[in-house]
Amino acid sequence: MKELLIDGGILFISLSIQAYIQSYILQFIFDLKFNTSKRLAYSVILGIYGSIAKLFLPINLSSLNPIFALLITTGLLKYYNSDRSVIKCFVYTTVIMLLGAPIEIISGLIIFQIFHLPSNVDNVVATIPVLLMIDLWHGIIACIIYFIKKKSNIIFRFNNKSTYLNIIFAFLFLAPNIIFYTMNRYNYPLYLLIYNAFANLFLVILTIYNTYNSLQLNIKKKELENSELHNKTLSALIDNIRVFKHDYNNVVHAIGGYILLNDMDGLKKYYNGLSKDSQKVNQLEAISPNIINEPSIYGLIASKYQIADLKHLNFNFESVFDYQNLQMPIYDFCKILGILLDNAIEAAEETEEKIINVSIRESTKTNMQLFSIENSYANKDVDTEKIYEKNYSTKNRNSGIGLWEVKNIIEKNKNVTLITSKDEKFFKQELYIQNKTK
Repeated sequence: MKELLIDGGILFISLSIQAYIQSYILQFIFDLKFNTSKRLAYSVILGIYGSIAKLFLPINLSSLNPIFALLITTGLLKYYNSDRSVIKCFVYTTVIMLLGAPIEIISGLIIFQIFHLPSNVDNVVATIPVLLMIDLWHGIIACIIYFIKKKSNIIFRFNNKSTYLNIIFAFLFLAPNIIFYTMNRYNYPLYLLIYNAFANLFLVILTIYNTYNSLQLNIKKKELENSELHNKTLSALIDNIRVFKHDYNNVVHAIGGYILLNDMDGLKKYYNGLSKDSQKVNQLEAISPNIINEPSIYGLIASKYQIADLKHLNFNFESVFDYQNLQMPIYDFCKILGILLDNAIEAAEETEEKIINVSIRESTKTNMQLFSIENSYANKDVDTEKIYEKNYSTKNRNSGIGLWEVKNIIEKNKNVTLITSKDEKFFKQELYIQNKTK
């Protein structure tokens, strides 16, 4: 009994450390959210399961251990990251298992040769060096990923089928090796162990390489889409300038006519119309990748502007901000911005004024980043608190999910606050982001 408690304690500590480090790896690569309590709970649950499975799972069921571990880990990731789909959580778990299997095999190979341990050893205490090396390798890999992410700020978002297939196929090829290894531990020839370890490592590297290429293709595709949007914006800008230039003489003569007749009221009305055309040109100049220096945000704002323009809405955009210094995950920010702009377009379309004002700036005094969206709206009785409830909607055709999702994203980002207000003219959403930098 004492030996069993010692073995269980050693396994629990080692497996909990592995799970704890893996939670950081998942956070660094996929931007999953783990606070301290969630991270500890995640580590303890997997540590308890892993130690119980290794000590008490019958040998005829040991081949099912990786499958049980896969399902439990996927369930935990889904529970702690409700905004991610089950399929994505499954892929995240698969990546961790693809990473962990070669580490365990290679660690066992090295330690068993150094300490000349028998291949059929079944003593947990004897394999402490193996467990320590596995934990060490996980820590080293976590540090490497952290520094790469800090330097490049890459977040992997699997949104295409080819990336899913790469990872799933790699897991399917690797799964028999994991099961075989789990059932036999180190009890097979050394040359086969060496071959198996490096073959698995090569398979993981190949999967990472293919996944990286797939992600690069998606980035190039997005850049191409943004270039097309920019070209459309430039084309519209050129057309407006040409029209303005063509009408220049007529504009001057018209202004002269109002002045000669001393018709100030008529001149004011004429100027208001002229000002709208000039303002449209200025808006097209402002919505440019030179000003909006983050491709994903530029693509989003440019596409929403085009939708608003097709609906004949007055989309006024002002930006004095370095988007590369955004203090929240770009994926989360784009989701929030897209939902708020969609709502603003829909609401403004139903009004006579048809106005949308977007202002983006940063305050050095308050150390805050402010994203303000206000729009004209018809429903003056809208409840600014109930709109964030799940399935709440002022219209039957809406799902009532958008603002509820915004609320969930903001709750995960502790430095982000959304203030909703309204007056007789505008419905206003103000997104405040606390600057994390010193």
